[in-house]
Amino acid sequence: GTSLDGTWTRIFVIPQLSMAGTGNLIQMVLFDVANNPRFYSSANFPGLGIPTFTVINSNPPDNAAPQLISFSINPSSVDVSSSAQIITITARLTDNLSGVRNVTANIQLPNGSTLNSLGTLPLPLTALDGMWEMQFTIPRYTLPGIANLTSLNAVDTSGNQITYTAMSMPAIGTFGTTGFNIINSNPDNSAPSLTSFTVTPSSVNITLAAQNIIVRATATDNLAGVKSASVTIRLPNNTFQSTNAVYDITSSSTLNGQWDAMFTIPFQTSPGTGVIFQLTLLDSANIN
Repeated sequence: GTSLDGTWTRIFVIPQLSMAGTGNLIQMVLFDVANNPRFYSSANFPGLGIPTFTVINSNPPDNAAPQLISFSINPSSVDVSSSAQIITITARLTDNLSGVRNVTANIQLPNGSTLNSLGTLPLPLTALDGMWEMQFTIPRYTLPGIANLTSLNAVDTSGNQITYTAMSMPAIGTFGTTGFNIINSNPDNSAPSLTSFTVTPSSVNITLAAQNIIVRATATDNLAGVKSASVTIRLPNNTFQSTNAVYDITSSSTLNGQWDAMFTIPFQTSPGTGVIFQLTLLDSANIN
């Protein structure tokens, strides 16, 4: 068919050791080219049919989440006064049948910002009992103090998952501290500042075709330099678009530079006034 009346297909992979029983389609979201959304859920699906399917499994199902056996943080202290440093968290995880598929961890820096990392599984251990490594780069200008491992999430191949937090990790064994020390004699403790922004052009006519607008922001930072900028706009029909801005290399520096975000206003969008809804600046010390 066509985008005005067509059939859309999405494929889902049901893991081998999933529990037997009835699966359900719980949500569907449709967007047209003009960004108008329509939400379907279990409350309004029945009028269109019964969106269920049957899972058959004659093998013992894997219905248990992975288990965290131990973890370590190395080194226990880093000095980022002159350069960024790497912290490695190593976690031993086991699973009863299907094997651990992925592991992620989050740490909180002294300034309250968070970093996350996806684990890798070095050989020769296996997904049923393996040591997963997660590396974090601590930026040069990070505030000094104690950083903490705040959460660790593990998912097995059957989709069972578990999240350990700083409160629940000590309860499963004696692992020592979940924190490490950051030393820095030259920290950046100020967030970036937005000094100006423009929208070009200030008016677009999308009667015949989609049109682009560019939001240009000038941002300053006192020490570490701006690392990224993200912009969200609200269209007249109250839908939103978000994108990451691109640093303009012709501007002076990340300490005082320009960031450009391009948005495509769809064909047949409702007319009216659009709004720069939000602009977020992040510096290299992870202060936003």
